[in-house]
Amino acid sequence: MTCGQRRECDEDAQRQASARVMTATSLMAATSCTLTMEAPFKMETATVAAVPKVRAWMKKTQRDCIQFGDLVMEGRDIGTNVFPETDYKFYLDATLAERTARRTADGVNENLAARDQRDSERAVAPLMIALGAKVINNSSMTSEQTSKLLLEEIHKLMPGK
Repeated sequence: MTCGQRRECDEDAQRQASARVMTATSLMAATSCTLTMEAPFKMETATVAAVPKVRAWMKKTQRDCIQFGDLVMEGRDIGTNVFPETDYKFYLDATLAERTARRTADGVNENLAARDQRDSERAVAPLMIALGAKVINNSSMTSEQTSKLLLEEIHKLMPGK
């Protein structure tokens, strides 16, 4: 791939990510609802996120979401790169088998071990546990149990408690 072809790929990836995020941002502003990512987008995330220009644009766009007020955001670099100053950081982990089963149930089939390695070794915003993050292994927990535990932990950390 030539430099010119790479630049076109970077710009195309940025345009695609921009369209998705702008749609999501508009929906958040209009409806104040919880947004989830559909399976086809989940599979593309790692590829698009590896493009440095896309990562920089995404960081700015994600940080701009604070204009909507308090928010909960998940992602592999939220606590280390996007919002490193936040008071509430959690690193959710589960066994590879459990994570694979969950992704498969969501309609996403990918090699998570390879993705973990790739994300951990990338030059920009690699996957790592954020400084000050509480590590929670939720392999044997439901999403409801995990949410309850997170809320309990946040309440413990809140000023005045």
